[in-house]
Amino acid sequence: MKTRDLILTAFFAALTVIFSAISIPVPLSPVPFSLAMVAIFLAGALLPQGQAAVAQIIYLLLGIIGLPVFSKFSGGPGVIAGPTGGYLIAYPVMAFFIALIIEKTGKRNFIAYLLSMLCGLAVLYAGGTLWLSVQANLPFSAAL
Repeated sequence: MKTRDLILTAFFAALTVIFSAISIPVPLSPVPFSLAMVAIFLAGALLPQGQAAVAQIIYLLLGIIGLPVFSKFSGGPGVIAGPTGGYLIAYPVMAFFIALIIEKTGKRNFIAYLLSMLCGLAVLYAGGTLWLSVQANLPFSAAL
């Protein structure tokens, strides 16, 4: 991996940390809306698929070791095991799929970006909602 690739990967991990500090509580839900998704969209759109996923894995590892990088300045393995853990675990998968779709289509235009990001968002919500429904013992539709 070239130095440029390492710097870009670290940059998007740091960008995710910065954006996840900005979160909006959702009434009646333990899962806040976090601007971290913007950083994941950008990582998937601008990095190759492996780098996009690694940037998000670095972000998760920083949080797992206890740094307050998750929303509400939280960190530690308990956050991953909690109700928002499924969404967090889906971050690397989301970034990977966004980059994969863009690379496979071979197009870098508005429609390609929009479709890849919608697919990435579907991956995020599928993983996160499934995890939340198991954690909170809710039906999938109620967790969604």
